[in-house]
Amino acid sequence: MSAAPVVRTIFVYGLALPAPVADVDGNTAASAGVGGDIIVDIEVDVTEPDDPLSENLEDVVCYNKLTQAIKALVAEARETRPDKLAAAIADLGVDHPMARAAHVKVAVRDCDDAPRRGAIARRRRAL
Repeated sequence: MSAAPVVRTIFVYGLALPAPVADVDGNTAASAGVGGDIIVDIEVDVTEPDDPLSENLEDVVCYNKLTQAIKALVAEARETRPDKLAAAIADLGVDHPMARAAHVKVAVRDCDDAPRRGAIARRRRAL
């Protein structure tokens, strides 16, 4: 009988990015006279490789690649809503072959730098 695979969670919290955030009516934060930066928190559950000390780069989920992919996705986004950004980022989170699930929170930061609203998305890879 084989042991259950080890699952660990990697995370990036507080990734602050400028974003053209819109509300459900399509109004951008800038047009409403408030800020539009977002704060991204992401957690990704990954299956530990059979050899956790492997030198194979395929056996690693790279934080830098993940954050760079999030930055690129947000930079390419046009006026978009926090729920859509959260869903797209969650899709990125489960894109790696070792990923099992992703949990993403996107909070919109207003002019006073306080997160006021946002969205959460979860994705789970079918096993």
